[in-house]
Order: sequence, then structure tokens, then C-alpha cells
Amino acid sequence: MNLPNLSDFYPDQINALLAPADENLFIVGPPGSGKTTIAVQRAKNISYQGKRTLLITKNRMLASLARKLGEQSFEVMTMNKFVPTDYGIRFNKLIPKSPYNSYQYDWDLITAHYEHSPTPSYDHIIVDEGQNIPARFYPWVVKFGAHNVSIFADENQTTENSEHASLEDIRSAPMPAAKHLIYNHRNTYEIAQVAEFFHRSLRVGAGIVPDERRGEKPALVSFDNWEDISKKITNRFRNRKSSIGIIVENIDIAQTLYNIITRHLHGTTSRIDLYTHRAPEYSEYNIDISQDGITILTSKSVIGLEFDCVYLQDLPRQANQLSLATQRRMYMLCARAKKELFLIDGPQALTKAQLTNLPDENLLTR
Repeated sequence: MNLPNLSDFYPDQINALLAPADENLFIVGPPGSGKTTIAVQRAKNISYQGKRTLLITKNRMLASLARKLGEQSFEVMTMNKFVPTDYGIRFNKLIPKSPYNSYQYDWDLITAHYEHSPTPSYDHIIVDEGQNIPARFYPWVVKFGAHNVSIFADENQTTENSEHASLEDIRSAPMPAAKHLIYNHRNTYEIAQVAEFFHRSLRVGAGIVPDERRGEKPALVSFDNWEDISKKITNRFRNRKSSIGIIVENIDIAQTLYNIITRHLHGTTSRIDLYTHRAPEYSEYNIDISQDGITILTSKSVIGLEFDCVYLQDLPRQANQLSLATQRRMYMLCARAKKELFLIDGPQALTKAQLTNLPDENLLTR
């Protein structure tokens, strides 16, 4: 992913990009509509005006990407880095948390403390992938975090079952009425069709894909073991160098695939990276997903990212109708692929009932 020139932005994107720095902005858009690109460019534009600017994301991989795209012209943090840091600087003590979950904050007590220290730390805070940040964060950040706030979100891509925000949560922070992006500039038409199979929202439509963005039909591929899957992926990489993302359902699988693929590509200079939310802090800085190579991630770590080619192993295992949360997760995951998408059935094969949860042969080669 690279930042385009201003002349390459679409009119709806330019309107968002050039919104005044001293106004709040709420942008809603589907996968591939350019939310992260606009968020980063807006942060650069505002910081170039001499304003202290912070971009906030949910996960560290997206924060690392934003930092690289922004050429370090503004600050970037995850929410779970920013909130305790700002609180600690102001009050010289640890932030109040739930005794059962170190990432759940006592927002009532935090807000009460900030009432006695209301001056914001930043001129402008920009929040990307805001649907995956707790709803209670927004009234706090609008009032105490910065003089102005820009928020980019799509609740159809929510990945968290509990700590997340709806469009209504963000709007009531309060924020102005949302402006909508409508085009999908990432996926081919064929990949978008598979992603849209899982799209259920009537409020935020799936992105319109320009006619020229055509490609290969996504495929469901079956394997009996990790060794065979790894051979398939490494052969594909040797023959058609590109940025490949392998998205799996848990950390153990990610480590297993990393070990096998590293062995297959031993003796080459190929980039092979493993990243999960448990990776050491700052290790994400060494991963450049825009370059040719293979990146293995879990679903929790992939939101906001994109790859030329995606192998998706984290498929729904429900035998009956998919839950809304699973539909949203699949919508987001499929949309990570720009040119090629492979859904991996294995090593434990999906049942016939489970296969009905996936697109049929009209959209997915089987």
C-alpha cells in the first residue's frame, strides 16, 4: 500500500481529505474505499499545519503501516497505548482498569478524573478502523483527547464480540453526521463478490468496484495437512512473486506454518514474517507487507491490511446459519485480498453443512 497522488483520489475521497483541520469529521466506507489512506494523508496534512496530530488504530500492525505511510510526520499509537500513556502523564498513576481484564478500562472513573484536567493533549486525533475500538472511548476522546477528532469506521468489519462501537455509538460522542465513501479500489470484481456474500448491512453498502478491476475467480482449495498447504503456497510464491498474506485461526497454526514455510524457502532471500498480537512490541516495525514476501497472521492482526494474494484458513465452522459476528469477520477477511483469494479447507475438512456457509460455484471455484 502506498499513498496516491492527490490527482488519483476520487471526488468523495477528496472531500474527506480536504475537510478543515479545525472541524470534526466522521467517515464511513466499505473495505477498499481508502479509509486508511485518507486517514494517513489527512494526518499528514494537519501535522504540516503545525498542529500536534495523533493517529490511533486498534492493532499494532496497522499502526506500523500508518507510521510508514505517514513518513513519521505525525504520531501513531494503538488505543491501548495512547489512553494509559496520556492518563499516566496527566495524573502520574496507573489507569483504572477492570480487575478481570487489563484491556478494559474504568471509563466512568477516568472521565471523572479528566474533568479536573480538561485541556486536550493534541490538536487533532484521527481514529482508523474505529468500529473495533470500545464505544466508551469516543465520548472521552471527543471531550478530552483533542480539540478536533476525525473517525473512520465500518461496522460491517467489526472483529470484536464485546469491545466495539456501532455507528450510533460514534455519532453520539457527539460527532457530525457521517460522510460515506462508496467505491472499492482494492478488490477485483470477483473477490468483491465473494466478500459481499457475507455482507448484511442495509446502512453501509458494499463498495462499487470499477469495471476495469477484473481478475481470477477465488477458489476453495482442500488439503489434508500443513505440509501440503505450505508446498502449495511456496510454489505459488516462487512462480509469481507478490505480497502474500496467510490468515489463520490461531497462534499455534501460525507458528506451525511459519516453521514449515521457512524450511521450504531455506537458502533464499525471500521475506517470511510471522505476526500475532502476542509478538514482542515493536517487532511489527520490521515487517513491510508492501514488499514481495509471505506474512502469516491471525485474524485479530489483519484488519486494515491488504495483500496481493490471500490464503484464508480461518473459515467458519458453524454447521448452521452464520452469526452476524461471523459474517462481519468473513466480510473483512475476504476483502484483504487485492488480486487473488484462496479459501483453505483443511486440514480438518469442512462438512457438507459447513460448506453451505460459503459461496457456491458461481462465485467460488471448488
